[in-house]
Parts: sequence; structure tokens; C-alpha cells
Amino acid sequence: MQSLNSKGLHSLSFLLVSDRLVVKKQHQDMRRVIRALDEAVDFIHLRPDQAKAQVAAYLSMSDDKLNWLWQDYLFRLSLNDSLLLRLKNQARWAQRTGLVEGPTPSYRHLLNPGPLVEATQKVSLLE
Repeated sequence: MQSLNSKGLHSLSFLLVSDRLVVKKQHQDMRRVIRALDEAVDFIHLRPDQAKAQVAAYLSMSDDKLNWLWQDYLFRLSLNDSLLLRLKNQARWAQRTGLVEGPTPSYRHLLNPGPLVEATQKVSLLE
């Protein structure tokens, strides 16, 4: 039986979220967390077999099952316009289904690329 390549069919994002007060009070901690995540992503790309072995051990998962799941993941740390598009689409869906009322919010001013840029020296596409 042939397996379909599903890479890129669906996007699952994990977001780091905080309020403005936390950003001001714990800015250095945020930078350290982001730097650690960036190093983890680099590790996954530079040593994929070792990364998979660690994940499989942590999850008590067979290598075969993890290899099958792993192919669907894109490991990266970013902040770009695709996040804004997804937020807008979710807001429109919530409006259409009656979960919320009012205009679609502008999310761009809520996103703060500062800690990401400072911790990784990567350019945010939001600026």
C-alpha cells in the first residue's frame, strides 16, 4: 500500500502568548525561552536521528510510528504573515457561526516580534 505525502497539507502552529505586562517585566526570560526553542529547532535539523530517538524515548513510541508521524512536521521558529491570515480566517469563521459579533480585529498591532528578533537575529516578516 502506498502512503500519501501529507507534508504541507495542514499547518499546526504552537504559539507563545503573553500579555504586555509580562513582556516588560520578563523580557530577558522571554528571549531565553525563544533562544532555547531556536536551538532545539537547529538540533532537530542538524541531528534528526538523535532528535527522533529522544522524542521516541520520551513518548515511549516505536521508531516506526515516530518516523511515520515525523514526516508531517515542519520544525521552524517564525513570525510571519501566514499567522495573521490564520487569525483573520479564524475570526471570520467565529463571526459566521455567531460565536462573536463585530468587525474582524486587526491582529498586526498585537504581535510583538521584538523578542524573536533579539533572541535569534532573524528578521520578522511583520516589520
